[in-house]
Amino acid sequence: MATRIAVIMVSLTALGSFASSQAGGPAYTITELPTLGGTSSEAFGISENGTIAGRAPGAVIWNENGNVVDLGHPGGDFAVEARAVNDAGQVACVGEGNPQTYQSYSWESGTFTPIGALPGLPDSFVEDIDSVGRIVGRSLVVGPGAPDRAFIWEAGLFTELGTLGDSSVAYGINEVGQVVGRSLAELPGGELQLRGFLWDNGQMAALEPLSEDVATQAFDVNDAGEIVGSSWNYTTSFFTTDQATLWRDNGNEVIDLGVVPAEPGSCSSNPYWHKSIARAINNRGQIVGEAMCITSGAPKAAFLWKDGVMHNLNDLIPQGTGLDLRSARDINDAGQIVGYAINQAGDLRAFLLDPVACTGDLNGDGGVGTNDLLMLLAAWGECSQCPADLDGDGVVGTGDLLLLLAAWGPCP
Repeated sequence: MATRIAVIMVSLTALGSFASSQAGGPAYTITELPTLGGTSSEAFGISENGTIAGRAPGAVIWNENGNVVDLGHPGGDFAVEARAVNDAGQVACVGEGNPQTYQSYSWESGTFTPIGALPGLPDSFVEDIDSVGRIVGRSLVVGPGAPDRAFIWEAGLFTELGTLGDSSVAYGINEVGQVVGRSLAELPGGELQLRGFLWDNGQMAALEPLSEDVATQAFDVNDAGEIVGSSWNYTTSFFTTDQATLWRDNGNEVIDLGVVPAEPGSCSSNPYWHKSIARAINNRGQIVGEAMCITSGAPKAAFLWKDGVMHNLNDLIPQGTGLDLRSARDINDAGQIVGYAINQAGDLRAFLLDPVACTGDLNGDGGVGTNDLLMLLAAWGECSQCPADLDGDGVVGTGDLLLLLAAWGPCP
């Protein structure tokens, strides 16, 4: 052990020069997901086992091997897309008919099951599904009519979630049955304003905006009850200034996620995008979404918020891919991210980002620290296909120790 300690001391001395010689590589590999033959595709959701839901251009899932699976067609609708998928392969789908109507389905093992709608509201549009097949969305009337109503659907039964004053829409559900979305809330004085909500055990609570903002919306909630969406205000030009927002402690703590880096001149002289919306959060607290200019409603850059730092995802992938990442729509607990990009032909294309393996994270906790060092020391010496053999030379030794120490801290 004394010899190993001596080696550690020498390695620590060499760490500075070694780490400075290492070029910072990309944090993610990127896969442009295949289509059914068209030029347009989008990915909306990813399960914990890596199955992806989207359109390409019809309703599809991409399995864990990246192969595209055509879900078929329920009949009567001319456009169908898969909005979310769980580990059991159950998929929440939406079909659009002509004249414009929306009908929702649960798809499983090749069969579409119509969801239907709440009484008095003929259409439905679903957004998310949990591990046991509970689906959330809204019932609506296309065009003028009764206000939308948020719901949970499970095995043919609806639970209407109510409102904060008028219309409501559900966007996300976690594994403990909490639901988030937005609703028109009646404020003091009788004014109606959009508020994100957290629905829990039959009670709907409003999510308050950031200081000086007036409205909110919520798109996802993780199993710890952390909620993401946006808070916004209105400008004199009637554009909204959405700001990606995180709510903790049942909505009592409101956190501004900060600005998304951009090339100078993208929107103005400032090197950041003006607007941002958080779309999804995993159980590790990692958040993804999209950023844009204040004068544009179109997403311009996908982002990742991690450990308090906002990243433009285009800066975290290999250069020269020909893809401009515009919107990140979902992230699972493994850190895989899906969304859509624009390719060099100007087409919308679904993508998958896989985190690059973190050198030295031997215990898989997302960082390199003391426990990883102890595991490496315990394996010191010759070994065959040993995880601690970071340089692959068949021996756990000084070279592996240097690699581990150079990666010390949170994984990128």
